[in-house]
Amino acid sequence: MAEDPNEKIYASECECKQIALYSIKDENKPYANLLGMAVTFQYHEDIFWPSYGATMTIVDNQENLISSMPIQGFEKVVVEFEDVVGETYSYAFRVWTVQNRITRERRNTYTLGLISEEGLRNEGVRINTIIEGNTSAQVKKLLSEYLKVPVGKIDAEKSATSIKILPTKKTPFSLIRSLQQKTVILPPYENHRQEYQRQYQGFLHD
Repeated sequence: MAEDPNEKIYASECECKQIALYSIKDENKPYANLLGMAVTFQYHEDIFWPSYGATMTIVDNQENLISSMPIQGFEKVVVEFEDVVGETYSYAFRVWTVQNRITRERRNTYTLGLISEEGLRNEGVRINTIIEGNTSAQVKKLLSEYLKVPVGKIDAEKSATSIKILPTKKTPFSLIRSLQQKTVILPPYENHRQEYQRQYQGFLHD
């Protein structure tokens, strides 16, 4: 049946399908589904913040997960949503804090602080080697080697500038942020020229 062009679509029709909590001991299968326990979920993302995060309020009156699992930090949480057109999206987090814990009448209420795995890993990594070369290429290298971000997920514009720097025990995100104001993006026509040259050189060697 054809869709009604006059039918209105609302953001509130987005549906949370699952909130999977994984134990540190076994990340191959979910330990519990928090969908029936979560009463609030707030997602945070900012262009000036190096990673995404969220807070989730849990009311647990059956499992007592915070003690029986237990929840101690770095547990993986995967949240799955289905949008208004039926597409499914998943967001992976790590638990970095447990706050506002209240125990009353066999019911545990607490707030889980969630952050992306890259954001949490960033806080424990320090760069102590010389970084040298094209700026955008070095940024990709920092993300893939230090934070284990898959290369296919890194979208960085080509830069016309190069760097040589010895970071003073900076985290990867701090170093990348410090390079933003010093980087000049390669003009679009220069991108096309270099791509043409690569194709032309390949044609000559074929």
